[in-house]
Amino acid sequence: LEGAYPPARIATLSAFDFAGQPIPVTEGRPSHLVSLNWMRSDDNRALVSVGPRAEPGNWLAVEGNGGYVLALTFYDTPISTDIGAAPIAMPFIVRTGCLVDG
Repeated sequence: LEGAYPPARIATLSAFDFAGQPIPVTEGRPSHLVSLNWMRSDDNRALVSVGPRAEPGNWLAVEGNGGYVLALTFYDTPISTDIGAAPIAMPFIVRTGCLVDG
C-alpha cells in the first residue's frame, strides 16, 4: 500500500477475511495500524507492507492461508462531505511479492 492519503485526523488499516472477520495474528503483533504511528516520507506518503514476515517500516501482520481484504478507514475527514469538486488522493496496492510465488 503506497501513495498519498487524503486529509484525516486519523486512519486505520486492518485486514479481514472474505467473511468480514479480522485476520488473526500472533499474540503481540498488531492486528491493525494507526496513522499516527506511520512513518512517512517528506511528501507525506506512507509505504505499508502487508504479510506474515516482519518488514522494516510500516508493517501490517497477516497470517493464515488464502486471500484477505484490506480496510483503510478515515476518521474526521472532509472527504465525507466532498461533493466531487476535485479528485481525492488515495493510496494504491502494489504487489511486490507473494509467499505463494516463492
